Amino acid sequence: MSLFFLPGKAAGVHESQHEKVLSVTGDGIIQSPDFPNTYPRNTVIVWRLVAVTESSRIQLTFDPRFGLEDAEDGICKYDYVEVEEPVGDVVLGRWCGSEMVPGPQVSKGNQILIRFVSDEYFPSDPGFCIRYSLLQQVRSDSCAMFFLPNATFTERAGCVFAENFLLIPNGPYYFPI
Repeated sequence: MSLFFLPGKAAGVHESQHEKVLSVTGDGIIQSPDFPNTYPRNTVIVWRLVAVTESSRIQLTFDPRFGLEDAEDGICKYDYVEVEEPVGDVVLGRWCGSEMVPGPQVSKGNQILIRFVSDEYFPSDPGFCIRYSLLQQVRSDSCAMFFLPNATFTERAGCVFAENFLLIPNGPYYFPI
């Protein structure tokens, strides 16, 4: 598991002028500086997560301990975390406050952007912590599968079946690896 949150070089992180690029090969964590304590003021950090293969997707899961400065008039203007699809610059969500933990987010391609912004006033705690995981496409001509550890497998009509196993026809679908 990898942990990245402060400026500077670390294994798997490549800095450009405006963002950190992480090569995603498995599970890891991104968090606000000093999580679960009060994060610093006047901070902008951008992470670009890139799955190692084009067919992979990235899933983000927020820790339930989520708290940033509250919204003003229902809008996250000052301190927030934002998730964006880099291709097309589509914002999947922007969150702040502490009343609602964001739900899981899945990239539509093999990249996803996370942006953390704090202004000069009212830093909060605990900040945020996001677990990222790699989702791998698993597909045959007639079925998509997610293999669970220690499952017993049989084959029928070109598809593999198992006890405690998920089979979904007409993929492609993406599942944790």
